[in-house]
Amino acid sequence: MDMDLLLFCGNLALTRRSAYPMRAKEDSGAPSFRIIESSKRAKQTINPIREFVQADPPRKLPEGRSLIKLSNGDPTTYGNLRPPKEVVAHLASTISEGVADGYSLSMGSIAARESIATWATETAAKSSTSKVSYSTKDCFLAAGASGALECALGTIADEGDNILVPAPGFPLFRTIAGGLITQILKKGLAARQQTPKSAELISVFGEQVTALKPGDTSWTPKSCGRSTLRQ
Repeated sequence: MDMDLLLFCGNLALTRRSAYPMRAKEDSGAPSFRIIESSKRAKQTINPIREFVQADPPRKLPEGRSLIKLSNGDPTTYGNLRPPKEVVAHLASTISEGVADGYSLSMGSIAARESIATWATETAAKSSTSKVSYSTKDCFLAAGASGALECALGTIADEGDNILVPAPGFPLFRTIAGGLITQILKKGLAARQQTPKSAELISVFGEQVTALKPGDTSWTPKSCGRSTLRQ
């Protein structure tokens, strides 16, 4: 029977049994598959921060001491950030009632997006003199900030495009760009630099830049005017 086989062995490999027939191992006689080379996308998808953090060998701690990893990006790991009781109760009720057991819209349910649009509109009205109104069409739910970045960059970036990010900066941009087969252009930052140089960076790289991420911990956007931030 000629059928597609999807193998998950560290890297994703897709092969057809007719093109790559099974062969027996010399030692055991058990069937095996030929090794399929991973895709360019898989090879370029790298998370540099994980290469550094996960390579840290286990350490023997003094008796009575526990390790707190400051590199952990999950604020809930050590129990310091609990969800509101109302959220837990509502989620438990939804699960027990079985009203959301199936698939939802890929961009999020209409009710959730309406709620976010209302909140965003009310928040904008408090912080801005201009009238801004958001609708469900303006809202897209994703699986965390990582998923949101992937959706946003995947929408505007084509293969071969460039994304300009600060250095140092958020390492996940490199991970997502590798999956999209785009290039990361890094601009070094001075430790005491107070003002983003977005306009200057754009003038240097010009049409090469598809996306620009100007904000970073070493920059202070509060010292800039609204016109600079809009740029």
